[in-house]
Amino acid sequence: MCGFVCALNLKINNDLIINKFNQLKKINLHRGPDNINFYQNKNSQVLFRRLKIIELSSKANQPFCNKDFVMVFNGEIYNYIELKKKLFEKGIQFKTNSDTEVVFELFKYYGIDFVKQLRGMFSIVILDIKKNITYLFRDRFGQKPLYYSKFLGGYIVSSEIKDIIFFKTKSKENTQTVEKYLLRSFSDDNKQTFFQDIYSFPQSSYGILDKNNFLKIKKYWNLNYTKNLEYDQNEFNHIFNENLKIHLRSDVPVAFSLSGGLDSSSLVKYAKDNNYNVNAFSFLMDKSIGLDENLSIKKFIKKNDINHTFIKIDKNVLKNIIEESMFYYDEPSAHAAKLLTFYLRKQISKQGFKVVLNGEGGDEFLGGYHRHYKYFIYEKFLRNKEKIPDIFYKNVEKFNHEKFSNLLNKTNLLIKNLKKNTNDIEYFEAFKFTDYKVNDLKQHLKFFIKADPEDKNFFKKVLLSQIFRHDLPYCLKFEDRNSMAFSTESRTPFADHSMAEYLFSRKSSYFIKDGELKFMLKSILTDKFSKSTLRKKKVGSPGSEFYLIKNIYQERLMDALSSKNNLNEYFNNVLLKKNIEKNGIQQDVAPFLFRVMCYFIWKENNKNYIRI
Repeated sequence: MCGFVCALNLKINNDLIINKFNQLKKINLHRGPDNINFYQNKNSQVLFRRLKIIELSSKANQPFCNKDFVMVFNGEIYNYIELKKKLFEKGIQFKTNSDTEVVFELFKYYGIDFVKQLRGMFSIVILDIKKNITYLFRDRFGQKPLYYSKFLGGYIVSSEIKDIIFFKTKSKENTQTVEKYLLRSFSDDNKQTFFQDIYSFPQSSYGILDKNNFLKIKKYWNLNYTKNLEYDQNEFNHIFNENLKIHLRSDVPVAFSLSGGLDSSSLVKYAKDNNYNVNAFSFLMDKSIGLDENLSIKKFIKKNDINHTFIKIDKNVLKNIIEESMFYYDEPSAHAAKLLTFYLRKQISKQGFKVVLNGEGGDEFLGGYHRHYKYFIYEKFLRNKEKIPDIFYKNVEKFNHEKFSNLLNKTNLLIKNLKKNTNDIEYFEAFKFTDYKVNDLKQHLKFFIKADPEDKNFFKKVLLSQIFRHDLPYCLKFEDRNSMAFSTESRTPFADHSMAEYLFSRKSSYFIKDGELKFMLKSILTDKFSKSTLRKKKVGSPGSEFYLIKNIYQERLMDALSSKNNLNEYFNNVLLKKNIEKNGIQQDVAPFLFRVMCYFIWKENNKNYIRI
């Protein structure tokens, strides 16, 4: 929806701060090109960039102020109509039709606890002018970014890291985060960023910054997973449908990102059945560049009469894709698919759409990844030494692309390592170019998942780890960056806390039933999709790290590995270069090489800011 930068209680000449903000008004406009406003008082300064989605008039421009409070809010509150009605019944009058004013009035009436009533994605900063207290709030799954850093005795709070760097001018590379990204491909499991002393505000949390610049952060919500209720198909069908409807509330045109997978297809199908004017966009590419599902998509759009556009991905599109996207990302991506989405969002924006719905989160919330089989099999069968039904392992072999005996071996090894507190590494390629011994790793490199195999709700705990520590935070971060790079708002209906509360109150046996992943979603789609569609093999994310490195970036990578400026403490440049010279670009090493290339470009982009 928008972006903001707040300078809070800085101990510096006010004119110098104002000069910085005047410069900011002219740059980084992608998050809010429709209106830019500035507010200041004796303690704080706020710059707000608006992207108009709900209530298009200037009455909803921010910062939103009265004599007591100043508020900036980035995101969407999907239940704002219901909340507004509730406040109206209490005698509160409104001047706009915006969700912004609803948030403002809700805070004034309920105080900090107002946030528990919000259903949506948001980052909010509210200044209490009289008390010189600042309140910070972030949505339950971290869909909207919020970063903060100590600076000149106060704090800088912003929607993007680049605006904080603009003020600080210098920062240090966060070596622990970079190493984790390079060797294990994740980096979003805590508040650390790629920059030392710049932090990501935790999801499901609020903060209070007092007049003495002490910041206290507390959780306001946890996803309860301890209930184990029965599943009702009709009940979930209603919840799913109503959730989609409120995610479609908008005063500007809405598009759909259609991958051909079950998650995005289900959103498009329900929207069409509810008589929405559906406009969908998909990738179209040669198989050498990456996987797409164009044949399935063509059948789907023809059968359902969908307005649809294929966006072609070719070598020319990709020739500088890492460099082009890195400015907006601030931190490097670990997967080529995110770069392709960057280009897709660019083309959707050119078609005049300011909102796009995506299917991210379906696998995390509903149990849709092949790796989920291992955790599920242990909890349901191996832990209690129960016989695995024939239908279960037959379906697993069908959907998982491997023999069940191989999966059992992997499961036993994984659980053994979890119990011994060793590690959960399955891909060791990156470590070949380091001095590490896999059984002697630093703690931050050991585990992707944190869950006790003997926990009663082990499987749901694994899903929670992926929702709050790894997969989902990473996906949501790049959904925001890819869309906002082109002044487009990305919405993720599967990342809805109300729907999540329903799913995680069900028995874990409903996540994978008879060997079928995402059983609960499939159960409500039986009358909307053919049996063959519901049971087709899962196709991975589009995009290929192997193709990008081999066909686009190989020469640049070799030059970078040869440069003394790129010597580092994470891996051996000489060893890696020799491996490429001897063996070429190998499929199993390509994901690591992709991350290395992204790291080098990220470092080059920030060379004027990062100090050793």
